Amino acid sequence: MADRQRRRRNYFNNRPERRVPDRSNPLEIYNRGQCYMKFRFFPETILFICNLVFPFIQRTQNQRKALTVPQSVCLVLRILAGGSFYVCIGDIVSVSKSTVCREVARIIPLLANLSNRFIKFPSGREIIDVKTAFHDRAGMYILFSVSVSY
Repeated sequence: MADRQRRRRNYFNNRPERRVPDRSNPLEIYNRGQCYMKFRFFPETILFICNLVFPFIQRTQNQRKALTVPQSVCLVLRILAGGSFYVCIGDIVSVSKSTVCREVARIIPLLANLSNRFIKFPSGREIIDVKTAFHDRAGMYILFSVSVSY
């Protein structure tokens, strides 16, 4: 009986302390330069993106461990900026790989749908003008050009 009590006492005295993940707002933690280095955007631009996507991704339930909108947007921007694995990004932000995957699947289509407001491709006569201007500056002709970065 005494042995049992001693083992129980040792268990409760030596058990690991509960770990609560640090999920503070990345825009409050990093200064302007660090924010640009990590996410390739300045804090003002990240807040602008947060305000654009907020109506679409705001949480309807009062979830205790849910990521905030700035955390979700910064997480996705970090993946787009560095092209790292979900596991690595999850370790940095203290979330699981599946949470990172869900946030990417939720936010990237929203950003793609909003891209028409900010990206304009030349059409019609503008294409010829752009090609001519490029030839005047660079001295070479453009047959077809696509630039994609992920």
